[in-house]
Amino acid sequence: MKLKSVTTSILVFAIIFGAVLISSVFGYWKTTSTKEPAKIQTGEFSGASNPADIRGSFSFGDIEKSFGIDAKTLAKAFGVPEKEAEAFQVKSLETLYTAPADMEIELGTSSVRYFVSLYTGLPYEPSETIYLPETAVQILIDENKVSEEQAKALWKIAVDLTGLKQP
Repeated sequence: MKLKSVTTSILVFAIIFGAVLISSVFGYWKTTSTKEPAKIQTGEFSGASNPADIRGSFSFGDIEKSFGIDAKTLAKAFGVPEKEAEAFQVKSLETLYTAPADMEIELGTSSVRYFVSLYTGLPYEPSETIYLPETAVQILIDENKVSEEQAKALWKIAVDLTGLKQP
């Protein structure tokens, strides 16, 4: 059986757009990203949002919706002006503060993941050395989110934001 080029073109067009239409109807076709972290699949915290899935494109407002931490608390912890709290994107932390050349310190997405984990009690296993601002450590201690032993360990990785340059 031979197909004419017009028939083939129509068939290809129908297959491609039909697949898009069907997947869209069933909710599989998405053209925008969602600002919701993946859920923890197993164990004690099954069904809870996973701090490890916080991405740099998340705003403090997105984190507030997913984890219940007030955006203003996050702003205070990371030295962000309160008026910018809702819309402040996590990836902006990496450019907000720069450490002197002799210090290998980075405050960024991993720091936010770790803070959220400690604040909420959800599990997160960092794969690198994480630093937290002193203000974040103080919030965790003041709100009884960490034990005394954890607090001592956190002070070892605490960074004074005034010691970092703002570009």
